Amino acid sequence: MLILPKKNTLYIQIIDMLKGGCEKIVQVPKEDGRMVAFSCESLQSINGITLILGIEQERTDAGRGMVRGLWYNKQVVVWMNNGLNKLRIVTYPYRCHIVGPVFSKVYDETKKNNPKAEVSVVWELVVKECTETDACPPEPILQIPEGEYEYHLDHPSLR
Repeated sequence: MLILPKKNTLYIQIIDMLKGGCEKIVQVPKEDGRMVAFSCESLQSINGITLILGIEQERTDAGRGMVRGLWYNKQVVVWMNNGLNKLRIVTYPYRCHIVGPVFSKVYDETKKNNPKAEVSVVWELVVKECTETDACPPEPILQIPEGEYEYHLDHPSLR
């Protein structure tokens, strides 16, 4: 059953880190209960209430972990590190965007920064808690899709 924490304004520490720039790592649950980490430079907030992030390919541990979080009410942990401070942010997947203004914003920004980059899905996360920590963020793992790589029709390699 989907149970979400109350949506509130984001913690000021999160907003400050997003504005100032930082390393962003996301951990999602695997089927066996372990967490897998991936780097996520697209992490941002467009409304000051939820976090959003793009995932390049859905058929990866990252994509499956987000779905698992949504379906089974599992936590997704976001780590932010600006070199001076580290945040550990407990979130829950709230919404999946494959079209629309939220998807377009992340997709357009990603393409602007790297025309060969891809975004297949954008996830919206609700923050449950945010704590400053001295713990080291987990090492991100490159997300390689199972099967054929999927491209949007405007991808340069398809021209």
